[in-house]
Amino acid sequence: MSTSVPPAPAAYPPQLFDIILRYHLAGSSDARTDLAVDVASGTGQVSLPLVELLGFLSVIGIEPSDAMRAAKSADLVTAGVAAHWFDTPAFFKSAAGVLRPGGRGTPAFWSYPFPRVVGIAEASEVILHGAMRGPLSAFWDPRTDLVQERYMHPSFVPDDGLFKDYTRLELPDAVHPDARMRRTYTLEELGAYIRTWSGSKAYADHRASNPGAAALEPDAVDEMVAEIGRLTGAGAAGSPDPTVTLEWDLVLILARTR
Repeated sequence: MSTSVPPAPAAYPPQLFDIILRYHLAGSSDARTDLAVDVASGTGQVSLPLVELLGFLSVIGIEPSDAMRAAKSADLVTAGVAAHWFDTPAFFKSAAGVLRPGGRGTPAFWSYPFPRVVGIAEASEVILHGAMRGPLSAFWDPRTDLVQERYMHPSFVPDDGLFKDYTRLELPDAVHPDARMRRTYTLEELGAYIRTWSGSKAYADHRASNPGAAALEPDAVDEMVAEIGRLTGAGAAGSPDPTVTLEWDLVLILARTR
């Protein structure tokens, strides 16, 4: 069965939002859940849990190019898998302008590196090698390196004059052992998901603009998926389980307003 819409990665785990809420409420006895601003809100993968899981009364979803306008009245500013595309000093300055001061406002942003195949280390290496050292490697924006570095770059540390209590968490950890993403795919769905990567899209555009060269070389994504299918057994004829399960770790950055 063909998939007309590429499958998304897994939903963010509820534990991620619980960590954000606990951190936010611990910042001040007057910390509230009235208003959140979700930057790069897209399909609402962050906005909806802010309401449904954390109980925010209102969430404003904006795109990175939009100005944040809730002057000193927002309780939380979020950015899921987007901050590496930002001018982060400008982002922190804008966030400080809309968040409530005095420890009552929290910026929270996170991302995840490439996934691993559950239980099959060799298949996980196929994903990493295919993305970062194979044919796709030439087509990534350099800013995606920040994700693989798990947001350790100094630009993700907010200005000390604007924020305090900077916290960086790599999840899961001993306190939050279930704070990871997980999703099971058929091989067809896995290929469709890999093709949503920005590097894969640039690679596909390159092949489309060079049909002669593309005809002489196998498609790198097809090769990745076939090798993962071979290693996991999901690609074998009559396989009792023709699926692959991926897991993503997370890195979360938090701070509080001065």
